[in-house]
Amino acid sequence: MKKKSSLGLASLVVTTALGAPTITVEPVDQSMAVGARVVVRVVATTTSPPLTYQWRFNEADLPDMTASTLTVAQARFSDSGRYDVRIGDGSGSVVSRSVQLTVVPEDVVRLGEGELRFGTPVELPWETPETQGAWPFITSDGLTLVFASDRPGGMGLRDLWMVTRPDLGARWGKPTNLGAPVNTAAIEDDPWLSADGRSLYFDSTRPGGHGNRDLWVATRTAKDAPFGVAENLGPAINSASYEATGCVSRDHLTLLFCSERTGGDIWISTRDRTSAGWTTARNLGAPVNRSSYEATPFLSADGLTLYFMSDRHRPGTGSLWVTSRATSDSPFHEPALIHSYSRILSRGADFPMLSVDEKTLYFNSYPDGFPGRTQLWRSEITKLPRLQSLGLDESGGFQFELRGREGVTYTIEESSDLQIWNQRWSTNTSDRMLLRDSPAASGPRYFRATHR
Repeated sequence: MKKKSSLGLASLVVTTALGAPTITVEPVDQSMAVGARVVVRVVATTTSPPLTYQWRFNEADLPDMTASTLTVAQARFSDSGRYDVRIGDGSGSVVSRSVQLTVVPEDVVRLGEGELRFGTPVELPWETPETQGAWPFITSDGLTLVFASDRPGGMGLRDLWMVTRPDLGARWGKPTNLGAPVNTAAIEDDPWLSADGRSLYFDSTRPGGHGNRDLWVATRTAKDAPFGVAENLGPAINSASYEATGCVSRDHLTLLFCSERTGGDIWISTRDRTSAGWTTARNLGAPVNRSSYEATPFLSADGLTLYFMSDRHRPGTGSLWVTSRATSDSPFHEPALIHSYSRILSRGADFPMLSVDEKTLYFNSYPDGFPGRTQLWRSEITKLPRLQSLGLDESGGFQFELRGREGVTYTIEESSDLQIWNQRWSTNTSDRMLLRDSPAASGPRYFRATHR
């Protein structure tokens, strides 16, 4: 599979003048799939109206782009670059922050300083006459499925079942109802099994809760031991509203879940040790939560990458999004749509789950004609090397920096049309590079780094 990496360089340029407009909301960096609609906004105030705007691309004025909003109807690869806007009034002018817009292929997502390529989803058969159900959760080793089902043989309105297989190539075995005390006469739904297999989180309408539906946890002493009595996660997590789809970090110190209480959809709680209680949950806030519907969070093992479902792209139909943060205490960056999935899965996707090596993303979707049931999919994730533009040197040579993994052999390729690629050289180190011998070209040149 070929790997691509886009070019880009963001910088900060701010000028001021006495009495000039004041920028209250700066434009922000964006990454989008080719063909997507791009909107860049700036908000400014003045005591000397009217305000005037002139957007610039790579420091050159854009004709007819003179509103407070810059809109690109269908992004092209050539739209990647630096944008800013000069805002004027009767007293002077000010230049906004210079932001980077990056246009990537549909199967690539810019995430922080890196890029991820998501392979074409492949259905992972799991439903047989013995395993028909909904909301399957697959463990990170790919060997255990826990699912909710109202199939015959259960104890209540919906029960939790478990099915295993000995290896990734084997067929699933016969499912087992988890029985009492996990299941009751009420609804048990949306299971989430911890990485060590000893803690099972789920939501339920059973008595003893705080509201419509609460989050509970059942634990066991070993993977092959039965689960004990489920405990309600308490008022720090549950409310009089609807709480569901909890996700706990690998170290069991961070809990993410969705709630319909006032203030948003995905909430977070932490604790400093596993024996401690959860702190009062807080809304995860923007940019993860919007006025749209957000749910089914999944946190990576290092706590820095968050996958979730949102219908902000297509209201009423969930799509998968991904975001990252610099540290476990930092806010999350602007989420990116995993665009290729939204094109392939017409009925939406949710419940993202990562394999233990984080190279496979599992998720659910809704098949046409089977309301209340889901399909399970997998997609391979590739972390791509990144090329960052450093501009031209004094002699006109093109400079860029390769950010990849030391010891991996990368091939640098060049193209003028994004169709035909010619190899320039190979390297096994991340470094700054200079193309002095590159032939002169009248049009744009594109570069990518590939590796096996």
